[in-house]
Amino acid sequence: MTRLANTATRISTTTTEAWVLRRGEKGTTSAGVLEKATYQLPAMTERHVLAEPIYGTWEANMTHCLQRSPIDVCRIRREEAVVLGNAGVVRILETGSAVTTCRSGDMCLLVPIGSEDEYGHMIKVFGYDAPNMMGLLAKRAVFHELNVTPIPYPTRYSYARWAGFPVRYGTAWENWKLCYNVWRAQFDLGDFPPPHVSGWGGAVSLAMAQLAQHFDCPASLVASNDYRLNLLRKLGITPIDRRKFPDLHFDEQRFEADRAYRAQYLQSEKAFLEEIDNVTHGQGVSIFVDNIGGPVFRAGLRALGRLGIITTSGWKHGKHLSYDRTAATVNRHIFLHVHGCRRSEGLAAVQFAEEHGWLPPDGDQVYAWDEVPKLAADYAANKTDSYAPVFQVNPL
Repeated sequence: MTRLANTATRISTTTTEAWVLRRGEKGTTSAGVLEKATYQLPAMTERHVLAEPIYGTWEANMTHCLQRSPIDVCRIRREEAVVLGNAGVVRILETGSAVTTCRSGDMCLLVPIGSEDEYGHMIKVFGYDAPNMMGLLAKRAVFHELNVTPIPYPTRYSYARWAGFPVRYGTAWENWKLCYNVWRAQFDLGDFPPPHVSGWGGAVSLAMAQLAQHFDCPASLVASNDYRLNLLRKLGITPIDRRKFPDLHFDEQRFEADRAYRAQYLQSEKAFLEEIDNVTHGQGVSIFVDNIGGPVFRAGLRALGRLGIITTSGWKHGKHLSYDRTAATVNRHIFLHVHGCRRSEGLAAVQFAEEHGWLPPDGDQVYAWDEVPKLAADYAANKTDSYAPVFQVNPL
């Protein structure tokens, strides 16, 4: 696990305005709220930087924090208050004497690795469950130099688009690399059928579908509103309208005990699988991205073709799943789990993004600093159309 030096150095400011999440009472089930407060900046070391956040994106892990589900991050971190936020663009104001990754004035992306194993794979997440690290929901922030990386200069793309890159697209980059190579490894050397990539909404799924297209592989995605369905069409990704199967929400106990519920569920599942059959020409999905879990896991499994891979980097609706091991074995289904992206792969992903325009699409709205709680509420209520909803912290 990476350990950071603790030799403090002076910085030009010691406090900042921030949106903080405070620790819940022991045993509470009530959601947390963001509170604007004066926050004490961490001490800098020779390897830390003082940064000015410019744009951030709201991440699913931030909603999990406010809901205190599946964990109360303040309690896990043993801290009374935390500053969230692990995807965005920052301007470097000051650097410690030993910093080599960036210089004052650089525009940088956050690198959301809180701790890692000996091979560079992430264990804890910066701005989430990694203790003693602040996120970017603050007017000023202190980060370790390994938590920032410069954006290519000059860049051809807006900093608002880059803001959604670190968590969503970094994760998708490493996830795609693993899935694609595992798919290829199942065939004899030489030719192999291009995998069909599909998945439930969300920006990680979108980013993987965009990569599939780049490598000449067909892709489809499920979306639930006209904005996203039209965007997918513009991007050349086959849209699947979630509204055609409204009762696709599996509950095993109700499925066994409630005949009316069972009939409604099976009708929606049948409609979903017919859509999958159409877009895959009867072959089933090769790589299915499921960061939701519980209520849709059964349907996702049934959508897989032979040799199919179901992959996840999140657990929006529950940590626990069950499946038929016999069916998985006979159909040679593979389960692939990814947690973030190694720093080395993240650096490669940034260069690829600049060269090929592999970034979140432009959004129609940027939330202001004082609108961050509104963004949090909109995201939790599924009222944000953008795949990477952006908020602005400081002027560009």
